[in-house]
Amino acid sequence: LASDCGTDTACQTFDCDDGTCVTTDVAAGTPVPSQLDGDCREIQCNGFGAEQDVEDNADVPVDDNPCTEDLCAMGVTSNPAEPVGTTCGVGGEQCDGTGQCVGCLGPADCPGQDTECQTRTCTNNVCGFSFTAAGFVVASQDLGDCHESQCDGSGGIVAVTAHTALPAD
Repeated sequence: LASDCGTDTACQTFDCDDGTCVTTDVAAGTPVPSQLDGDCREIQCNGFGAEQDVEDNADVPVDDNPCTEDLCAMGVTSNPAEPVGTTCGVGGEQCDGTGQCVGCLGPADCPGQDTECQTRTCTNNVCGFSFTAAGFVVASQDLGDCHESQCDGSGGIVAVTAHTALPAD
């Protein structure tokens, strides 16, 4: 029986031929069935019935982070950060250069427009606005309409009755 000659492995098989034990070595470079994904390595048969560990730079360590690269170099895994500004996520999110996907890196990355009554902000990588205090008189006015345009404290402009904006004679 073949089992009397030895136990088959991924790299060597045993057989019994007319009472004589025969071993067959699997060809060098043949990958063994069980592998560890993402380790930049591959276990292969060495052609002499044993296993060998070889570099496999195609077996990259996928970390599912859009702000890191998935790399192998000479059989060593790495996930270095993508450059600042690399697009990630949705809605204009971008990489911060440390491997994080963030909403903004500065106010200019945020949607909207800066006005006299609101300014875009980026605080802790989150977009927002800073509002000018209610009552601030804006530069653009309709002279002579008895109203004064002021900030409303929420980023908008309101018309407030003003006795100083009298119509011209």
